[in-house]
Amino acid sequence: MPRIEVLGEEIREFAGRSMRAVVPRVVGQTERARQDKATPPVRKTNTNEFLERCPEWCRAFFSDLFDSAAKQGFRVVPGQKGFSLRVAQNNGKLVSLLWGFPPGSYGRPAPAIDVFLSYLSPFENPDVISQSLLRIAPFRLSGDQLGLLLETGNLKAAREALSYLLQVGRKIQTSAPAAESTNA
Repeated sequence: MPRIEVLGEEIREFAGRSMRAVVPRVVGQTERARQDKATPPVRKTNTNEFLERCPEWCRAFFSDLFDSAAKQGFRVVPGQKGFSLRVAQNNGKLVSLLWGFPPGSYGRPAPAIDVFLSYLSPFENPDVISQSLLRIAPFRLSGDQLGLLLETGNLKAAREALSYLLQVGRKIQTSAPAAESTNA
């Protein structure tokens, strides 16, 4: 038997000497009905689940990425499908350095790494970052985003690209954004 919800609207009028206010209120909606309509919390993945979703040939790459991030004080932040690697600035604000995704995420057939240049541009010239990464590994540039689909043949280049990005991350940890440093 389907649940039927019956709602009504109460309209109260408040009047003063020179002002009148009409205030609507929904009646008949129970707390249970509110909970039924509420969107469920979004479940986020974790590093172990992420690694399990990746092919065996690239698990060591991502495992090393997680270990290197932890050693350098970077944060691996789980998402619904993948993760972001974030770096704390001197002021405590986090900057996203890169994103990692398992196969099948956003229609991609292979595990992937994405870099959004706009997040890094306050700390390093985006042209320098994109030229460096494009020279190191077969990233694809689309707007302000660089994407790398991991394959067995480009894992060595992906490790070199990761090493470069971790250097950018260390720079972020120790310097103020270019926009802030010019105001000092």
